[in-house]
Amino acid sequence: MNASIDPDKYNRLITLIIERDKYLSKLDLPEAIEMALGELTSLKLQIRIGQEAKESIAQQAAILTAINCGKRAFMGGVYFNNIGFDFPCLVPGFRDKSLVEVMASLGAKDHDSQFEGEITLCFSCIPENENEIQVLSNGWRGGVIPFGFSGKLPCNPDFALGGVLAGSMATGFSFLYKTKLAPRIFDKPQGLSLWDLNSHWLDEGDEQEPTLLPEKLWIVGLGHLGQAYAWTISQLPYLNRSQVEITLQDFDVLVEANYNSGMLCDILNVGSRKTRIVSDWLETKGFRTKIVERPFDATIVPYENESGIIINGLDSISTRQQLKPDIFDLMIDCGLGGSIGTFDSIAIHNFNKGTASPNEIWSNTTSLKHKGVEQLENKLINCGTLAEKAISTAFVGTLSSTLVIAELLRAFVGAHSYSELSYSFRSPEEVLAKRGLDYDKSILINGVAKSLFNTY
Repeated sequence: MNASIDPDKYNRLITLIIERDKYLSKLDLPEAIEMALGELTSLKLQIRIGQEAKESIAQQAAILTAINCGKRAFMGGVYFNNIGFDFPCLVPGFRDKSLVEVMASLGAKDHDSQFEGEITLCFSCIPENENEIQVLSNGWRGGVIPFGFSGKLPCNPDFALGGVLAGSMATGFSFLYKTKLAPRIFDKPQGLSLWDLNSHWLDEGDEQEPTLLPEKLWIVGLGHLGQAYAWTISQLPYLNRSQVEITLQDFDVLVEANYNSGMLCDILNVGSRKTRIVSDWLETKGFRTKIVERPFDATIVPYENESGIIINGLDSISTRQQLKPDIFDLMIDCGLGGSIGTFDSIAIHNFNKGTASPNEIWSNTTSLKHKGVEQLENKLINCGTLAEKAISTAFVGTLSSTLVIAELLRAFVGAHSYSELSYSFRSPEEVLAKRGLDYDKSILINGVAKSLFNTY
């Protein structure tokens, strides 16, 4: 398989299918690509919605996230039957339309009947057969209940974060199941509590309502992680979005290959700078933005009136080594795997005061991988990647974004932190969440970040 391909136009999910299948990996590359693309374009995802979704911000956020993620992985389309649920959309940033209008604008297709044998995600309704999966969410929690099982979550607190988690999880599990990468993923219920990552997601908890949100925030790297951050942030319940300023930093332009992993990517935007695409998205949702179109390096520091909170979506260890957590009030770094063994693996480091420095974590300058992901990958066979580009998916990005944003929300109420975190879609019960110190809310509010918080 020596033929060359254009990495800027190459759908990286094709790599996933080829590397999964020993037969395809032995074919000539053009033939292997054609067969892999045929499998991807045959994938369809269906959505069924119950009346209780009319009252739930989280469930509606889960629906929208499943559609936006799903259309990028299920290339045969995402379908729904518009019968009796054309009610207002409650999700912040989309409230000027009905739920059906938003679903259609994101690419979902109205279809009168179900496709036999395809997975149906059930939101606020009960599965009726083995191909239907119930999706549950509230503000802090999200997960899936396969046919034959039962589970229930309290309705409150009700905000979008847990819905984005649930929509990401449901779409990702469905894709892994249909592509035979995780054939037993629906053997039992799976989910997470973003408030307490070490608890069972269906157990009673002591979650707090988020009372503070960042008024200023700095996002570095606008690939599929950075775009997922923007997608999730845009659904948070701000009182006055015009007072919120988000700094966006990246220097790349959008290429065709980004469509299948970037939540804000559109083929019509190919050739545009990612900063402009994400800025346009956020500003149409009412936020103010600033853009920085240069690489992040050690010379970049926040001015007095700029954000002291930074969330990273970087893809370079050398860049990570130049991070200076001490000049920011809070810095959270997220890294993802890129091979068939780790593309669904997430590793997060929280550089709160007193934690290890980037140089201590990434001391090996020869490694190009995030440390947490590298540890996972060392346990697996490295199959390599075609086109020298990492395998990436939208649903991994959006689930990652909920873990990062949850860390911010817990910080703002002075709750507990997690200094390190790792998660894998194919091993969802093996969450590694290293509990850190409780956040000192007074430091965040009264220190350099005094102006960075906004009640809602």
